[in-house]
Amino acid sequence: TTFILHSFKAGADDGRVVLTWETSGEADNAGFNLYRSRRRSGTYTKVNNTLIDAKGDVASGGSYSFEDQPGNGNFYYYKLESVDCDGVSIVHKPVKVRVRDGDNLLRQ
Repeated sequence: TTFILHSFKAGADDGRVVLTWETSGEADNAGFNLYRSRRRSGTYTKVNNTLIDAKGDVASGGSYSFEDQPGNGNFYYYKLESVDCDGVSIVHKPVKVRVRDGDNLLRQ
């Protein structure tokens, strides 16, 4: 399996979190899962119902986004998991975002 994560970001806007990530290359990648926690070292809960299908290729990778609505007034941590075609997964370091009214921030 070849997988290169180029970026993983979380942006907050009025109670919503938009998670975006880009890959520089993908081979045998089945897709992705996203997990949310209130604490960096806390318990993470999966936020997507089904696997987010991979759409990148070896040469150019892919661009992805997912919207979560955890509510206002809190810090959240998100982890990205890539799953290959054999079911082997890699969980990437979390990104932190603060969700509050009127926010429009990108954090990495």
